[in-house]
Amino acid sequence: MINIKNAFVLSALVVAATAPGAAAQELSFDALYKNTGLINMFPAAAPGVPKVRETAEKNAAGAAQELAYEDLLVAPLWKAVPGAAAAVDLKEGFSPARYQGNRNVCSVFATLGLAEYLLLRKEKVNVDLSEEFLYYNAKLKFTDSPGLQAYKKEQGLVGYVAVEALTGGVVAEKEWPFLAVLPQHVPVPPLTDPDMGVPPAGISGKTLQYSFAPQAVRRSEIKHFLAAERKPVVMNLMLYFGNIDNASGRVKDPSESQRARCFSAGDNCSGHVVLLTGYDPAAREYYFRNSWGANWGRAGFGTVSEKYVVENCESCHFLPQLGSLGWRAVALNAAYGWSAELE
Repeated sequence: MINIKNAFVLSALVVAATAPGAAAQELSFDALYKNTGLINMFPAAAPGVPKVRETAEKNAAGAAQELAYEDLLVAPLWKAVPGAAAAVDLKEGFSPARYQGNRNVCSVFATLGLAEYLLLRKEKVNVDLSEEFLYYNAKLKFTDSPGLQAYKKEQGLVGYVAVEALTGGVVAEKEWPFLAVLPQHVPVPPLTDPDMGVPPAGISGKTLQYSFAPQAVRRSEIKHFLAAERKPVVMNLMLYFGNIDNASGRVKDPSESQRARCFSAGDNCSGHVVLLTGYDPAAREYYFRNSWGANWGRAGFGTVSEKYVVENCESCHFLPQLGSLGWRAVALNAAYGWSAELE
């Protein structure tokens, strides 16, 4: 027999499936996410149930594959602290949000936002670190595995590699200043990415004496990590261009049709790396620091739902197929949040 509580929960799920925007603030996300047992208690053909079941089954399959391949993570996995998620907002610990220009370098902006936050919090050092150097060093020394070698030639860089590259050192911004627009130049092999600048002579010898240890965080546990560790988290998301409110910084959840068009034709979507800086348990939303300048959103910060982060990471679409992917290590690592410890 279906009790009243379960009936209420499923009614919320069905409403969310048919009108996700209206129900996003009311539905219990934990009840929706991969809870096939609850959904199977209801008639298969009931309105809204097939779509809810499809989403939950996809999430459950992806979660199972993640657990099966967690040994491929390139850094230790954070162990969650039991308890309810608390409200947390770390944005006061940051310098003004920066502007990445038209270059595909969001991952290093998010990562250095993390590094600078850690330095200010632990060492009381307010330092501006070089995005150009981290982008260069990450591609030069941290993309040798088969699934990552394309980054030596192509634009962009997955977020977890940028965080991993912190272990290779950071340099001050003054040593290699960031350019929103690169001048005409010939890239220096083996890095032929057109977004790669020409490194100044001797730049690798100017690394600062700081040591970082990356940490992986499951998407569903990022809210607990933020509250317990009080450290921001680098996250790869799939952005849907029509869902971004540039004035408020609000990123709306995509519809299933948007997701389908994105992954079948690359329609109006693109991967993007942001820095998650807080969580509101009442709204079930994350705060994030973007790299589109201080005039974007609210002084460079935006909001995105917990549901969005869990279901719409850049590689989430591929998680149910991890076992058959030749690049499964990349897809897996890209699906986790990434932070670090300043040693």
